[in-house]
Amino acid sequence: MANNWMRLHLITGDAGWLEPVPRVLQFLKRTQNRTSRDAGLRGGIKGSAPMSGDYGRNEILNWATKYFADALMRDEEGSAGRPGEGSVSAGVERRN
Repeated sequence: MANNWMRLHLITGDAGWLEPVPRVLQFLKRTQNRTSRDAGLRGGIKGSAPMSGDYGRNEILNWATKYFADALMRDEEGSAGRPGEGSVSAGVERRN
């Protein structure tokens, strides 16, 4: 959804679409598994919260991670269409 909201902002020019983006991306950053030694789990995003929820029960969804990466890249490019002015990354020092 964050990716769609950023695209809607570009299409409509309505900054209101960007309002939830930082919270959603921060939530996903917190929930992404970045510590597992199991390569099949590391980097993954759960299908449900909690894991035993109805959707994607006890699954790590590869497409969820793909869309998360897409949203992070779009934000990094600048959700307002200007490089470096993404909603989450604006004003934050970049690490290369």
